[in-house]
Amino acid sequence: ALARLFVSLHPNDARGWIALGNLFANDGLLELGAESYAQAESLRDQSEIAQNNQGVIAWKKGEIDRAEALFTQAIQSRPQVPAAH
Repeated sequence: ALARLFVSLHPNDARGWIALGNLFANDGLLELGAESYAQAESLRDQSEIAQNNQGVIAWKKGEIDRAEALFTQAIQSRPQVPAAH
């Protein structure tokens, strides 16, 4: 509930969208998680974390090629950020 409130008050803050995506993904709501991560990625702030998390969801859904592409994008966009690895 707090993450939804945060994104409603701060829709341009990628951290809120990532937190919301994490909550959805942890609850098994993979599509909603992916949508939240996509929103975070579109903001370009912390996009490598959003790409990495989208890769995790793709992996869980058995979309191995897509997961690999997303993990690669995350690393290439900011190789110095450990969360992208």
